[in-house]
Amino acid sequence: MYRNFARDKSGNFAIMFAFLLPAFIMAAGFAIDLTEMQRQRHATVYAMEAAGIAIGRQIEEGMSDDELKAYGKKFFESNLGPVDADQTDLQILLPTDTGSDGDIKLTTELQFRPLFLTESLADLYGGPKDFTFNTDIKVRTKNTAEIALVLDNSGSMDNKGSGSNKKRLELLKEAATYLVNELGDDAKKIKQIVKPVQFSVVPFAASVNVGPQNATADWMDKFGDSPIHHENFNWDSLKDAWGDSKKAVKTGNRWYKTGNGWGAEEGEALTRFSLYNGMKKQIGEQVIEAGHYESQPVCRWWYGRQYCWNENTWVPPVTEPIYGPAEAWQGCVEARPYPYNVNGQGASSSDPESLIVPMFANDETDNGDNGWWHNNWLDDDYPGDPSSYTNLKRHRDMVKYFQTLPDSHSSGLDQGPNFSCTTTPITPLQDVTKTDERDVVLDAIDAMQANGNTNVPEGMAWGWHTLTKDAPFSEGRPKTDQNNDKVIIVLTDGANTYTHLPGSYYDPDGIKKSTYAAHGYMGTNYDGGSKPRLYEGLSSGFPTGAFNDTQYTAAMDEHMQQLCTNAKDDGIIIFSIALDLPSGSGAIDELRECASESRFRKDGSGNYVKLFYNATGGQLMDVFKAIADELSNLRIVS
Repeated sequence: MYRNFARDKSGNFAIMFAFLLPAFIMAAGFAIDLTEMQRQRHATVYAMEAAGIAIGRQIEEGMSDDELKAYGKKFFESNLGPVDADQTDLQILLPTDTGSDGDIKLTTELQFRPLFLTESLADLYGGPKDFTFNTDIKVRTKNTAEIALVLDNSGSMDNKGSGSNKKRLELLKEAATYLVNELGDDAKKIKQIVKPVQFSVVPFAASVNVGPQNATADWMDKFGDSPIHHENFNWDSLKDAWGDSKKAVKTGNRWYKTGNGWGAEEGEALTRFSLYNGMKKQIGEQVIEAGHYESQPVCRWWYGRQYCWNENTWVPPVTEPIYGPAEAWQGCVEARPYPYNVNGQGASSSDPESLIVPMFANDETDNGDNGWWHNNWLDDDYPGDPSSYTNLKRHRDMVKYFQTLPDSHSSGLDQGPNFSCTTTPITPLQDVTKTDERDVVLDAIDAMQANGNTNVPEGMAWGWHTLTKDAPFSEGRPKTDQNNDKVIIVLTDGANTYTHLPGSYYDPDGIKKSTYAAHGYMGTNYDGGSKPRLYEGLSSGFPTGAFNDTQYTAAMDEHMQQLCTNAKDDGIIIFSIALDLPSGSGAIDELRECASESRFRKDGSGNYVKLFYNATGGQLMDVFKAIADELSNLRIVS
């Protein structure tokens, strides 16, 4: 067959070959052009990515917009490789052009000129002379960051740090100040991004202070709607003392002043805030009638004769006491009931359990003598038969708060309704690229003081609140902002602590079972249930009938892990620092478990390392330097 084909002289094959040859050539040329076209497209995209990264780095150096665009165009053209720069049209949109918080958008039009598909062939076969491709990418500059410094201010922070001659709190202040200045100075160069780095400060001890200026905020429980608001308050004791003319009546969850004995106050809600505002003490005297001399007759007998004359006699001034506020709310709040204490949900009046309740530490029981008790700051004067003066009634009696209070507390233990409120207020997010706002953060760090117990989960809960867009603090960016990192840096030098009160001296009849702090008293069951608030939401088998320091710590640890998991699931990056904790401490394991994984660093096995640091006082500055490095990043996102 092949020989016959070779000897064929009919000319049909030659004619057919001549006819098909241009098509063969065009197909081969098209394949070559297609390969070259793909090569140039890839080279263009690579050059765009390189230019975007280069622009991002120069943004950090403080270039102007015009300088950045010129620099980016030059960098793009120098990396085009096989592509003629004249065939491209690069458009650069900076964050200031797009209104974004960190995206650089690059758009390129590439004109590809085929090598084989010449203009004449294109005209002959009706194809295009050039091919136009539009490509755009988005480069993320250094992420904006919102960072909550959740810092232990408990009493042990007043101890000297291991490996240092300075106190732990002093070392912490220095390290935190370094971090704020380092990230603030770095971000200050980025003029194209609004609020590139923000910090909040959340000092915590046994409780957290939201600031007394927030007493009237909508997220506070201003009317007593929360199920924990009236714990240990027996409002019916008012009627027992004063009868129907001055009593309290409950409507829904609220209690109201009822009866004409209240005067103009009738109808007002009875709340913790009304107690603070209503408690009075004598702060001075006012003169009703000035002292003066009066001429009065004076008579004396002298040798059997009476002699009389007028004499000026001093009449003392007539005064009456001036009463003023006995104690103002200092700003500390109780932990919300489970699960609100671990889920980061915002506070709303439509959901009473979510509202924030101010701390009010009851005057604790005494024998009527205002003597030594853990938080005994008033003389109990429970009305009625003395035989009915049970410790529980004394503890929950409300009449005593409407009497004139003493000038000072009796035992010198920071007693009073603000008991366990030892920290300075939270500082909401501040833009540390601005001098005045950075000063606010640095002043808050410097003002911290060591006093009280340790409640890490409560500190972390409020750190999370400061990063959100929802009340109680709403300065954070929306969760949908993918360019933004929300970060909690939590540091503690001890285990979670809630103090159990042993013995009858501090806890007669076992009615309290703990000191008062953010979770109230452990002797009070939540909302009419069978266990206290701190024992809600725990694993099955937890001994909720046991009341001691060990069980309280275990309960707080469980809540802490739930909170850490929920926060990380919500996109929060958690750095945890154990300061001077002894080897083998359970708190180390809790902090390690709580921490997020690094997005950049891996261990020897190729796994991302935990953002957990076990530091001595002498190592603390190095830890904060490592955290500063971890928070610096830049990457392509699309």
